[in-house]
Amino acid sequence: MKRGTVLAAVLLALVSLVGRAWSQAGEYRGFPVSLNLREADVVTVLHVLAEEAGLNLVVAEDVRGKVDVHLVNVPWDQALDEILRSKDLVKRQVGNVLHVLTTEGLKRELDRRELLRAEERKDLEARQKTREIAAKIREEEEMARPLETRTFPVRYAKAVELQKNLLPHLSRDSKGQPRGSIEVNEFANMLVVRDMPGVLDEISGLMTRLDRPTPQILIEARIVEVNSEAVKDLGIQWGGQYSSTSGGDTNAIGGARGFSPSSSSATNITEIAARAFAVNLPAANPVLGLGMTFGKLLEGLILDVQLTALENQGRAQ
Repeated sequence: MKRGTVLAAVLLALVSLVGRAWSQAGEYRGFPVSLNLREADVVTVLHVLAEEAGLNLVVAEDVRGKVDVHLVNVPWDQALDEILRSKDLVKRQVGNVLHVLTTEGLKRELDRRELLRAEERKDLEARQKTREIAAKIREEEEMARPLETRTFPVRYAKAVELQKNLLPHLSRDSKGQPRGSIEVNEFANMLVVRDMPGVLDEISGLMTRLDRPTPQILIEARIVEVNSEAVKDLGIQWGGQYSSTSGGDTNAIGGARGFSPSSSSATNITEIAARAFAVNLPAANPVLGLGMTFGKLLEGLILDVQLTALENQGRAQ
């Protein structure tokens, strides 16, 4: 039978498909087909089946031979499997592409993939080994650098306590042992650190954060002996006055100011003291004074002046 006759017979068999309903029997769900072929080229049959199913087809070069087929109302995918099995062929579908190859070709494909995976593993291992070697070289170069020594004076904390906090930050060798060292000079309250420059810079920053003063409350006390008369002279005269006359209102702030009544209806203002601040040592009461004086006490300064004056007079010690 000629090739054209076989192809025509295949097409005729496919035209006689009974609908496009999917078969529900077994594991195959393709639409039913009927084929009656003798000595048909297997590659031609595969092309026709794939085209009818709407799939792309890739056939290996070593796929060849004739096939005799007589199938009636068989699911399309089952018919394909039966034809492949008769010629010792296998299929592999990726998306809408159907690959057909011999079992030997499949074995070669699997071997090739395994070889590629092995090469990828070797390449990955080689890159990992290269990274490890590069890291070891950098470590050896870092370890070969000379160590430097710096001194860090401790101002507020105890040098011994800071030593405990800084020891974990020293560089270490390949065995995990500290390569640098920290010594304490208790007499000068100082740390002597020997390590690589980068580590020394890190320790310098840590020292700035750790060596800080502890917040404290400062209480100052003074014991002074004075006689009973001198105690009366201690103090600040606070005074001021607001008064009005017939000519208008007059304000007086600072110093001690008083007033005295007269025969007229006007109120006269008599200045008793004219200081910038209302301080009069000793504090004397203004005669006939009525009002309010504003003064300022500058953090014990006035009291210090008073005590110094009493000490100079021999009335306090």
